[in-house]
Amino acid sequence: MRKTAYKAIRFSLMALLILLVQLLTTRASPAHPVLLDLATGSPSRASNGEVPARFLVDPSSDPAVTDQNLAIQGNDDNPPFFEGSLQAKFDHYTLEQGLSQSSAHAVLQDHLGFIWIGTEDGLNKFDGYNFTVFRHDSEDLDSLSNSYVRAIYEDHSGVLWIGTYGGGLNRFDRDTEQFESYQYDPQNPSSLSDNQVLSLYEDRSGELWIGTRNGGINRFDRQKGGFIHYHNIPGNPNSLGAEEVNAMLEDNQGVFWVATVTGLDRLERETGQVIRFQIDQAAPHGLSNDAIQTLYEDRSRALWVGTGS
Repeated sequence: MRKTAYKAIRFSLMALLILLVQLLTTRASPAHPVLLDLATGSPSRASNGEVPARFLVDPSSDPAVTDQNLAIQGNDDNPPFFEGSLQAKFDHYTLEQGLSQSSAHAVLQDHLGFIWIGTEDGLNKFDGYNFTVFRHDSEDLDSLSNSYVRAIYEDHSGVLWIGTYGGGLNRFDRDTEQFESYQYDPQNPSSLSDNQVLSLYEDRSGELWIGTRNGGINRFDRQKGGFIHYHNIPGNPNSLGAEEVNAMLEDNQGVFWVATVTGLDRLERETGQVIRFQIDQAAPHGLSNDAIQTLYEDRSRALWVGTGS
């Protein structure tokens, strides 16, 4: 009985000691996110979790705040503000930390929280601590079809799609960590039109769209596993403006926009007809450049068009 009681007392003391160490070494996180007033440049703090539009917030300081496009990292001890000027702390992830290559062309966070980074030599999965790298292996048919990754997209069902520059489109199986590839086949008119994939997008109806370097747009037929093509047809002003497609976007009205190297296109998906928007010297409020690189619709439903130089 004495030995049993002694063991119980010793166990209780050890548990109290562990709890005390945890309390001494754990830093309490701030109750509310650190905010920056863009109008004054001075820090502030949300009292009710609501973030005004003029504020930037670090989402990691408050999991409830997720609808932010720009995060400035900071906390009570190390705010990102010094002498009234805006400064941000950047953590660097390079080859030394395990990144496969130094040119990153695509970044995505999936629904599980993993960060995916596409480089010119591999697809990287980052769990917050370590990188797992996926590359093409000529001896493994289930590996990534090409190590040069230009686009990453997660669809509504959580499937991860990888667009490569030279190996076509890849579908990633999370359970087996294997890739199913879709590539151009000159003998198959329903195959992917070009193996240089530049952009990926899923519209509200669940259609997956693939923008390529030399083959226009591909719409993936999930039932048949084939692709429907939209091309630039010389002499046809109602066809796609160019074969090189850098971005696609469906706006809040259901209008489908396509960014090409010769202007902005509005695609009527039912008919395949296109309305082109290009530089017009007589229109002072027209496009400033025809080489469209990126598209974005903001909260006020304004469409932003990023162009080349």
